[in-house]
Amino acid sequence: MDARSGTADGRARVAAWICAVLTLLAACAPSATAGPETPAGSSGQPNSPPPLPDWPPGAPATLTTLPSPPPLQSRLPPEIADAARRCDGGDAAAIDSLLRARPGGDLTGPRLALLKGICAHAAGRRADAVTDLASALPDAGPLRSAVAWTLGDALLEAGNPEEAVRAFEKVGPSAPYGALAAVGLAEAQLLLGRPDRAVAALEAWRAVAGEPSGPREILARAKALSARGSPGDSRSAWEAALDVWTRFPIHGEAREAGDLLDALAGKVDGPGRDDLAVRVGRAEAFGAALRNDDVVALLSSRVQALKAAGEVGCRGLYALGRALQRERKYGEALPVWESAVGTCGDGDLAVRSTYLLAQARWRSGDKAGARRAYLDLAARFPDHSYADDAVLFAAAVADDSGDHEGAEAELLRLVEGFPDGDMRGPAMWDLAWNRYRRGDVAGAVPMLDRIVAEYPLERDRDLSLRARYWAARARGWPEGVGWTLPEGTSVATAERDASLGALAAIARDAPLSYYGAMAYALVQRHRPELARAVELELDAERRRLRALGALPDEWRVEAAFAQDPRLEAADAWAGLGLTERAARAVRQAADDRVAASGLDGAWGGTLMYAAARLEDLGDWHGSHHTLRLWLKRRHPERATGWGATALRLAYPRAYAEPLAVATEGAAFPPLVFQGLVREESAFQPRVISWAGAIGLSQLMWPTAQATAKRLGLPLASREALKRPEVNLKVGAAYFQSLHDELGGLVPLCVAGYNAGGGAVRRWMRERPGWAMDAFVEEIPYDQTREYVERVLGSWQTYSYLYGPDGPFVPLPLSTAPL
Repeated sequence: MDARSGTADGRARVAAWICAVLTLLAACAPSATAGPETPAGSSGQPNSPPPLPDWPPGAPATLTTLPSPPPLQSRLPPEIADAARRCDGGDAAAIDSLLRARPGGDLTGPRLALLKGICAHAAGRRADAVTDLASALPDAGPLRSAVAWTLGDALLEAGNPEEAVRAFEKVGPSAPYGALAAVGLAEAQLLLGRPDRAVAALEAWRAVAGEPSGPREILARAKALSARGSPGDSRSAWEAALDVWTRFPIHGEAREAGDLLDALAGKVDGPGRDDLAVRVGRAEAFGAALRNDDVVALLSSRVQALKAAGEVGCRGLYALGRALQRERKYGEALPVWESAVGTCGDGDLAVRSTYLLAQARWRSGDKAGARRAYLDLAARFPDHSYADDAVLFAAAVADDSGDHEGAEAELLRLVEGFPDGDMRGPAMWDLAWNRYRRGDVAGAVPMLDRIVAEYPLERDRDLSLRARYWAARARGWPEGVGWTLPEGTSVATAERDASLGALAAIARDAPLSYYGAMAYALVQRHRPELARAVELELDAERRRLRALGALPDEWRVEAAFAQDPRLEAADAWAGLGLTERAARAVRQAADDRVAASGLDGAWGGTLMYAAARLEDLGDWHGSHHTLRLWLKRRHPERATGWGATALRLAYPRAYAEPLAVATEGAAFPPLVFQGLVREESAFQPRVISWAGAIGLSQLMWPTAQATAKRLGLPLASREALKRPEVNLKVGAAYFQSLHDELGGLVPLCVAGYNAGGGAVRRWMRERPGWAMDAFVEEIPYDQTREYVERVLGSWQTYSYLYGPDGPFVPLPLSTAPL
């Protein structure tokens, strides 16, 4: 056989293989001519209705059906709905709008009085609140306990404690507002000079709840005990006040607790506010609130005392080290961690301190010391959950130091020595990637295949797809990491074809992922006819998805959830337009179901209904967050059946109107920014990160100021960035500037949004012309690399669910500018 006949035979085999694949895909896919009126499973008649989605597996024994409530916007006149929303958000001026509004629908009589009373109370108009709430209370229905407490609070603020007592007593200890009513009752009884009754009210509630509700209840107890003055009361009051002072330093009650401690100082012998244990407890509370400066102020001058204070000293050193480390003051943190390791013995904080000591040494440039500390942790505490983490990081330090053989040895030790460790999968990945990036394709591919076999999608979706993608990619392009996707190749045609077939299967099986989109981009470049077959199948699926409509009209939920009185209360709040209160009630009911069975045991039908209710109430964060966590183990790879409903709720079109305004005229697809906001803030408009990033698109203040100035947009304060329309406009403009700066390549813009444009430009200089998938995989910051893959995966999912174009977003294959 001469070369020409061999080539012809090879081409014939390839053509036959492609035809077979196309035939198989066509057989699996619905007819390309089927329109949305003929979904799979229908009768085939042109006007047959689309089937309702099925429900996720694992349903509990007792279920019931709940209908979707009518859309919220249809229940109230617009001006009343707007005033109620503003009232719920704390706008004191909303009451004036409400009083001017003309009632409509069934919002008359007691219901209108109830809404006016709630808003008057929020605005501080006590007399109006008392009048309206008192008239509404007899007809309050499921909101009775809330109205009674609000009435009592308004009476208390108006200086009428006797009437307040009668209002608070209408709320039983086990009612939804029982804790607040018990505190209000105690405060009213104290004003009336009845400390014994104040103590009794709090004890009645505590007998039902079993534990304190928070600082206000503990402080009320301290005040009541102090005023009663029975034997032992001063000591108990002191302990309660000290508890508030120590554990709740950022709450307003802490100041009052301090005043009470001063008043009791001559009556009780005990630790004062300057006691070392109190300082440590207070510092731990500040640390939990990320108030690092307050931690340092409390403890930095007490290091020597902490070193000699045993368990309390260990806790204090750990709190101080954590605060310094969070502020990236690694040099200052090092001696604190060394002291903590020597003070904490063999307890859990000794392990954590050793781990963070190693991290501080690495960040400070002491790689050898960092590696020793990590290996010391693994040797001293082999059964601790941090042991395999320490070995993984020891390998990373070795690799960073140029000791690649040492890194390989540590990773192999982790893989074989920690079969149940949560770092075993990442260690297998690091082994495979380190081999591949150094040209050892023969060593990398078997490890990638092993990951795919041992880590299925339901165990670790991200790792499984990552390994499957690179196993296919490495077989087709074995040149290593630093390549530029040449059309020509030295790889045998059959191997390249097998690689493209495997990549096409990833795109078809997991189209709602970054790796599915990247796999499609490769196939589309090198085998467009094979990519088209995948498109046909997924386009038919997307037509069926759109034919189903937005969400079902009926939901299957757990009976225990359907019977939760908070759902009835949520309906009542929503009927008044008080959507934040309604959403809070739904969230609490759903959270309790998750707490009762654990996230892995919670049933998705219940969570999807709760998410749909919250979405209707405008609580975008609540609507997708719990469902998002639940889906981490159950992520549907295709938008069919119950998965379509779950995906619509987990990837909502949140803040669609201000986002559309913000991205109007942008050079990047708007759904990119929708995905970015989802990953940045989880749709929390007022959130502030530990680093100080603000709002929906998580803008740092200096970046926001510079961008707003360029836009000519007034930005008076950080508070303005908590308004969605302002935050999204500034964030989209900043993303557009990165788009202009980085050649219009969306993956690089996303990386720049997280790590800064300067870092991305540096990486581009170090890796000129690299393939995009390899470039993303080699981003040196784990946080940024994972962020890029998450945002691109969200973009792909949003585009698949809602986009006007084909099933895959246009991911670039190269880092060369467009």
